Amino acid sequence: MRAFTVSERLRYWFDNTMSRGTVALIGWLVVLTLLMVGAVVALVLSAGIAPINEDGSPVGPAALVWDSFMQALSPEQVTSDTGGWPYLLAMLALMLGGLLVASTLIGVLTSGIEQKLDALRRGRSIVAETDHIVILGWSSKTPAVVRELVLSNASQRRSCVAVLAPKDRAEMEEAIRDAVGPSGRTRVVCRTGDPIVLGDLDIVNPHRARAVIIPSPESGDDEEHEDPDAKALKMIFALT
Repeated sequence: MRAFTVSERLRYWFDNTMSRGTVALIGWLVVLTLLMVGAVVALVLSAGIAPINEDGSPVGPAALVWDSFMQALSPEQVTSDTGGWPYLLAMLALMLGGLLVASTLIGVLTSGIEQKLDALRRGRSIVAETDHIVILGWSSKTPAVVRELVLSNASQRRSCVAVLAPKDRAEMEEAIRDAVGPSGRTRVVCRTGDPIVLGDLDIVNPHRARAVIIPSPESGDDEEHEDPDAKALKMIFALT
């Protein structure tokens, strides 16, 4: 059996880190910025090309680090830099690196926001409610059930109905909106997921709900509803 090389292990570790999402990518950009600033500061100090203060003394390491950070974060500052050409070229290289990091950061943030919005559109966020009513599954009767619940909760100050079904969130919300109309003080929350899957079931927090309703699907609607009793039993077992 072939042993893994150090480069392969490092590449594997790097790939796993990058796959953790937006926060990990931002962390790598921060590390890259620190490395760039450290490299430029070390080069300027070792080569003795640091700019001179008004009193004739060279700029100290702390001030040089600060100026380098400002250069990386504010590329337009290169026009106000003073010093010899070697120092200005070093700042120019740092500016280009800062532009690369800034553009990558914008792309990472944009991608992260798009992924979050897509997750919200798909209805996969947790329903942080207690004493609510949960409806598991979907059938043609579900909008009517929601309408009756909204009417019965009209006198309550605060109530919530959470629907979990393997159906597109937007389609469920549209069907309920057409059947119910304004829901008043009752919030109707739709989430996409399979009520039989424990991970999906936890999305609507059924164990802290006031009631759980399982509408019986009509037999023969599709293959999924060929045996509605068996499916309802599976949902009940998933709840226990």
